[in-house]
This record gives sequence, structure tokens and C-alpha cells, in this order.
Amino acid sequence: MMKTLGSILIIFIFLLSLTNLSAQSSVSQKIFFKDYTKGNTDISEIYDNSVLVTFFQLVGSIDTLNSEILTAEVLKLKGVIAFKVFYNRICKIWMDSTVTAESVREKLLQQNIDFDIKTIETSDAQVISELSEKKLITPASTLPVAIPSNEWIYPDNFPDYIDTGNPQLDTENFAKAKQEWINNNPEAYKKMTGVEHIGKRN
Repeated sequence: MMKTLGSILIIFIFLLSLTNLSAQSSVSQKIFFKDYTKGNTDISEIYDNSVLVTFFQLVGSIDTLNSEILTAEVLKLKGVIAFKVFYNRICKIWMDSTVTAESVREKLLQQNIDFDIKTIETSDAQVISELSEKKLITPASTLPVAIPSNEWIYPDNFPDYIDTGNPQLDTENFAKAKQEWINNNPEAYKKMTGVEHIGKRN
């Protein structure tokens, strides 16, 4: 009888410890990604319905070398499927639900860059103070930009947006056609938009 009670007590303590660890993990997360999955899973050949998509911008001293190193480092995170940096300041991640904004921020800080506070979610006072100060020092307007979108010169073979009267379907079809064109014309796309770095897991 005593052995049985002892076993039950051990199991209870173990389950309680798991609960505490889970709670601590939840509490430790101070920064969260915004969810842009809907309408942005357009590279369908490597993604499925479980993949999440987010965008965020960077502040800090950023150049092409930073972008290349950051891409390689973020891809080392378990759960990251693809990571893209364009204009040397805007990032896009395809990932599963295990990837946290905290883990990505560690990679950013290694390159002396950080999240633009306007592009992530946080209610932590210390984080808000840190990111707000960094944005004042290096606002997005001072960061390097390749070619503004209003100055892009579209090649003749760039796909057109075809309006069939169904906006949702038209947008999806255009996104697929555009991504197919980008995949087949990477150099033309870089020339049109500016510097871009993208990494995918094999």
C-alpha cells in the first residue's frame, strides 16, 4: 500500500514539474510574431497547411553581408523552413509553430540588429523601451533600400493580374503566377527589385 502511495506521489510531483516548466516557458515569451500566413503561402511546392508565415522589419546597421549571415543563422533554427531578407531590412519566414520570436531575436542581436517594434507584438515594458530606443537611433527611413516599389520596371514577361470578378481567386492566381516567374527568372527579379537573399532548407 505504501509503495503504491509512493508511486502515485512521485508521478504527481513529476506532472507538477512539467506544468511548472510549461508555465515558465509561456511566461518567458515576451515578443510574438504577427501572423501573415493567409495569402502568403504562395510557394506551394515546399509548404503544406501546417506552415506559418510572418514578416518583420529590422533596425540597426544592416548591409548585404549582414543579410547573408543572418539568413544562414536563422536557417539553423529548428522549425524554420525558409527565410528571406529583401531590401536588407524586411524579413519573411516560413516556419512551424515551434519557432519563437525570442529565438529569432537572438540571431538578430548577434548581428547588432533588432526587430522594428512596429512589426512585432509585445506588451513587455522593458522590450518596448529597448526597441523604441533602437528605432529612434536607426529609423527605417535611414536604412538601405534597393529600389522603391514605385520605381520598379516590370519585364515584358512579368505576369499580369487578371480580373475575373473573383478577387480572392484572382489574388491567389496572381501570387502563384508571380512566384513561378520569380523562380524561373531570379536574376531579372533581383534587377527589378534590388538586393535579395533567400535561404531554404534542403
